[in-house]
Amino acid sequence: MREVPVRLGAGRDQDELCATDKMTIKPFVVANLWHDFGEQDTIAFDATPIVNRQSGSAIEFGGGLSASAGKWADVFAKVSYTTAIDGISLTSLGGRFGFRLLW
Repeated sequence: MREVPVRLGAGRDQDELCATDKMTIKPFVVANLWHDFGEQDTIAFDATPIVNRQSGSAIEFGGGLSASAGKWADVFAKVSYTTAIDGISLTSLGGRFGFRLLW
């Protein structure tokens, strides 16, 4: 069986932070609950099996800015913090930057 991650999340766009004739900038926030139903790996040393279960739950909080440059282009930047909520050691700080072109 392959790993199956599940996400339950919510996001909110705020009112425009800055708007001109050519560009609109909006802040946004997100919150996600992640759960991996996972799978397990087994390795044997001599005749002793060691089982590694790969499943867990984590919560992610983040926010960023999105900018719309007219009808044809959007860009965004996001920063997020993720931490485990079920006792497994997981802490993550991440960032994303992206763009979308429409034609």
